[in-house]
Amino acid sequence: MVPHARPSRSVRWPHLLIAFAALCLGLMLLQLSGTISASPIGLGGDPAYPDPFWRVGTLGDVAVVDIAASPNYDRDNTLFAVTADILYRTQNRGNSWQALSVSGLAGQGRFGRIALSPAYATDRTLLATRFSPESNTTAVLRSWDGGTVWQWISTLTEEVRVLRLSPAFLTDHTVFALAGAGTELLRSTDGGQNWSAFAFVAGDIFNATDLAVSPNFATDHTLFVTGLGGVSRSTDGGETWIPQ
Repeated sequence: MVPHARPSRSVRWPHLLIAFAALCLGLMLLQLSGTISASPIGLGGDPAYPDPFWRVGTLGDVAVVDIAASPNYDRDNTLFAVTADILYRTQNRGNSWQALSVSGLAGQGRFGRIALSPAYATDRTLLATRFSPESNTTAVLRSWDGGTVWQWISTLTEEVRVLRLSPAFLTDHTVFALAGAGTELLRSTDGGQNWSAFAFVAGDIFNATDLAVSPNFATDHTLFVTGLGGVSRSTDGGETWIPQ
């Protein structure tokens, strides 16, 4: 009788490795499942708001063109969202949204930009824009009560593409805007009621698309602007510009 041949160890090793890998993967999945299901705060990381960071459907089927968070968001849970037709506010981190009433605007138009005062927690001030294609003008709107009541305060030529407030807005009342082709900076030092224009590059088309304000603007008066013309810097509040 011919004895049975022993299986080669080289044949059994691959099977053992596969079994070991499957066991490790199963343990990892079991541990991960237990961690997530046992977590009292969910994926969002906040016991008061256990929903994940990103969700779909709270605003419905709308196209949001701009969004801004309260500088005091960790306490007031407030965000503002802009669609062409409506300004929205949430005071529970986006779990529900309220459409804000903005009356007294004649003609057709669309909302565009929104910006909150850095001191929003105390002054409750925010600005928004509404562009009218019929007249090619932008209405600048301001609220002093967190978005419940709005007032028209000024009108700018062409559509505003960027709206920024000075970090020291509470004291210097300074607002910046880029509009139209982006060949100049628009600046207001009275909260958006009156505006002055400053060209970026004399005799040239800069086509600015974005603007950054120094956190220390109150002392260094520094701004940066960028667009198809590269980057330029101003150290006098936007009155003169130096290509970088």
